[in-house]
Amino acid sequence: MICINVHDFKRQYINPILKYKGIYIGDNGKEMKKAKTIQFKHENETWLRTLDYFQQENIFLKNRLAQIAMNHISRGLLNNLEAYQNKFINKDALIALIRRDIAEQEQLLRKDLNEDDHLFEKIIAKQEKLRNDVQSMEREFTALKFDFNKYLGETLK
Repeated sequence: MICINVHDFKRQYINPILKYKGIYIGDNGKEMKKAKTIQFKHENETWLRTLDYFQQENIFLKNRLAQIAMNHISRGLLNNLEAYQNKFINKDALIALIRRDIAEQEQLLRKDLNEDDHLFEKIIAKQEKLRNDVQSMEREFTALKFDFNKYLGETLK
């Protein structure tokens, strides 16, 4: 008859398999917190690159707007271009706000999360809010860019 200690079996065979598959158990969630923290930092870096791209696109759109305004002067066109300019400026402000929020999140992620479970819950909630904000900004910016280009394509002769 073979006698196996269940705890030793679990520690030696089961835990490494679960850990390999990304399922963290034991150690009061320290490994899970560490893994989530790494993922959140990766997401934040990705979002910063996305914001860089949108900032460059916004500069390109504002330059295009200025070119059109200098070469095609009509009252109706200028009013619409002014409206688009305001939208582009608002996107600059939104990009800056999201950058600030990401920087704040990065500060929180540098803290010792094993000492304060409430802080970790706050970080998770803030990351979800950032995720939603970035996704909304991406949709809105893409829609604005296509709307602007469509407007110019239909208006310019």
